[in-house]
Amino acid sequence: MSRTHHVVELLRKHLPDYLEEHQVENHKIKVIETTLMCWEHELGWVVFGCPDGCGDIHKLAATCKLRFCYFCGYSQQLRWLEKLGAFLPRCPYTMITFTVPLFIRPFFRSDMKTMVDILFSSAFGAVQTYANRHGFYTGALGVLQLVGSLMHLHPHVHMVVPLGGLSLDGSTWKPYSSYHAVTISGYYTTSFIVKLKKAIQKRMPIPDEYKALHDEGLLEKWLDDQMTYH
Repeated sequence: MSRTHHVVELLRKHLPDYLEEHQVENHKIKVIETTLMCWEHELGWVVFGCPDGCGDIHKLAATCKLRFCYFCGYSQQLRWLEKLGAFLPRCPYTMITFTVPLFIRPFFRSDMKTMVDILFSSAFGAVQTYANRHGFYTGALGVLQLVGSLMHLHPHVHMVVPLGGLSLDGSTWKPYSSYHAVTISGYYTTSFIVKLKKAIQKRMPIPDEYKALHDEGLLEKWLDDQMTYH
């Protein structure tokens, strides 16, 4: 039995008991149930017939096409990588992960769209600021993850960054060996807290945990103090 089939069998065996003991959102349950029907007749059939009129017909069970599926997700991943390879620069890369401190994560529950925008813009802005101050322009490819390995809320961005970029005058490619993590972290956290305070001033929804601080006019100062501490 392959690893994929083993995981599927474990899900089928233990999912009912898990759902009895844990509260899971309906949309997550629907995704799991759909993936468990992948390559099963419940999703229908794809029929192939011989074009030469020999009468030979083959039926294949339909797949779920979900990126979360152990079968379909891998093939989608390969197509995605192939598409990216067609336009990415041929150069070495590094990966930088930008995380969100625990005390900020409740804001993602109250206004996910605004917070994801802040996360991406702060992360890429930090990379670009660092590159500019070292004499070149660069780009980045960011992949968002909202949960950690234990499926708890843990927003973070994995950012793939070229080891180099265009010189500031746009004339040559400038190689760069590495990025200084502490410096980039400083750019990122400063930008993040500034953007978050602006969003609060524009009346973004406030998490229940911080409504008392907000009502007293102390939330922005408290965020500054927490960010300085961290």
